[in-house]
Amino acid sequence: MRLKIFFVGYTDKKLYGWEISHRDILLSNLGVEDFLKCISKATIVITDSFHAAAFSAIFHTPFYALPRFNKTDVNSMNSRLKVLVEELGIEDRFVEDLNNISSYSWSEDEIKSLECNLLMLKNKGRSYLQKSLGDN
Repeated sequence: MRLKIFFVGYTDKKLYGWEISHRDILLSNLGVEDFLKCISKATIVITDSFHAAAFSAIFHTPFYALPRFNKTDVNSMNSRLKVLVEELGIEDRFVEDLNNISSYSWSEDEIKSLECNLLMLKNKGRSYLQKSLGDN
C-alpha cells in the first residue's frame, strides 16, 4: 500500500534542514481543527507528540509514538507518551525503531484494550472534573 505522507512541523515555525528539503509534504500553519482533522483522517500517525498520540487514540487512528528526547535528557517528556500507551494498554505502540514494525493497523486485542481503557480514562477524567468543580 502506498500512503501519502504529510509532516506537521514544530510549533516554533523554525524550519530545519529536513523540513526545508521536504517542503512539498510540510503542513504549516495548522489550526486546532485542521490538526485534529488530519489525525482523524490519517491511515496511520507516526509522532513524538503526546497530543497527536492522544488524539490518534481517541479517533481510533493507528499510531506509533517515538521518543522525542534522548533517555538521559533532563527535559525529556518521553514519560508522558509511555504513560499514555501504558494506560491505554497498547505499550507496543511506543517504539524507538520503526524498522521492526510489521503492521500499522490495530490488532483485535489493541482495539479491545483501547476501547475499554479510553472509556475508563474518560470516566476518570469526568469524575475528577466534577469533584474539582464541586458538581455532585
